[in-house]
Amino acid sequence: MIYTVFSTTDSPYMQWQSELLEYSWKKVGQPGDLIRLVSTDNPGSVPQHKYARTVATRQWKIHPFTGDDYAPYNKPSSLVEWIYRERPNGTLLLLDPDCVFRQPVEREVAPGKPVGQHWIDLHIGDEPPFGLGNTFDKVRPYCVNDSRAADPVMIPNLIHTRDMQRIGLRWLELTGAVRQHARNREDNPMWESDMFGFIMVSAEYGLKSERGALGICTNWSPERVKNAPIIHYCQAIVDRDGKDIWSKGSYRPWDRAPDPSLAAEDYGRDLLALVNEYVDQQVSAEGAVLRPRRRPGVTRRHRADEIELLAPGSDQAHVLNSSAEAIWELCDGERSLEAIAEDLGRRFEVAPEQILGDIEAGVRALEEAGVLEL
Repeated sequence: MIYTVFSTTDSPYMQWQSELLEYSWKKVGQPGDLIRLVSTDNPGSVPQHKYARTVATRQWKIHPFTGDDYAPYNKPSSLVEWIYRERPNGTLLLLDPDCVFRQPVEREVAPGKPVGQHWIDLHIGDEPPFGLGNTFDKVRPYCVNDSRAADPVMIPNLIHTRDMQRIGLRWLELTGAVRQHARNREDNPMWESDMFGFIMVSAEYGLKSERGALGICTNWSPERVKNAPIIHYCQAIVDRDGKDIWSKGSYRPWDRAPDPSLAAEDYGRDLLALVNEYVDQQVSAEGAVLRPRRRPGVTRRHRADEIELLAPGSDQAHVLNSSAEAIWELCDGERSLEAIAEDLGRRFEVAPEQILGDIEAGVRALEEAGVLEL
């Protein structure tokens, strides 16, 4: 059994990535289950998917001892919670939400035999801890068996559920130590701290990872990871002149991406084509998908039990009742009307289809008032 698992928060930014990952998972016929672990303070309203199963887990992005705000803490913590709660048995294909499939990954692994994508730009030497050298000197007091060399692997990973059950809590602990004591060239805590924590804990437990060609990052040369079945779009897609033409940070869901033929590399062309294919399919299935968003520059004022919104350039306030306020708060430019109806339906325990018409009418009224954009 293969469990394709990825960890997110419940933010709208994670939603479009999760939907695209789900679409690619279904398209290539990836075997097994798709599990989205959602770290949230509101487990009663986690997003729902057509094919992926969403599992609410505790929010762990704030370190309880250091106060460090680092969303990837949720990755090991949510995996541990899910595994101990449901006791899955089989192969975990660990992804980040900014991954999509080009081909299925059908390989399963046995306990003690993990496989990871070669972390191409990471040098492992002879200096402790784990061959990572003096950048990690202050982490050494928190390490065990740090003379062992780490395996330079990264997402995607294949690892057995039994191994993850063994290392998960220690992975979380070491991630916190790296965040607190290691610094990058700009003297900031390392964004890749969870990745370093993973290879450290694997070394501590003697888990030697085979280096496989599982996924290509979008700043790598295709020759370095030939025929990778997964695209990890952690960096921008560039054209043949090296100019950025698309990135996850600036992308507005669900706009069409640029012409795929403009991308310099095949993985860029594949990714942009996938985005456009999914957007076109959604429009074909639902008509022009409305994803309303709060208009920039709107002034919000509280008066007694009411909220007033003042559109830019207007001197007439628009008063919201509690229902209109609930709708307005969910208009983030990423949720469709259907998604808003599902969210409010769960919140107020009504069927989404019963309130969809009222939501559309409310959105139109807010647009006319100048406080929403469609």
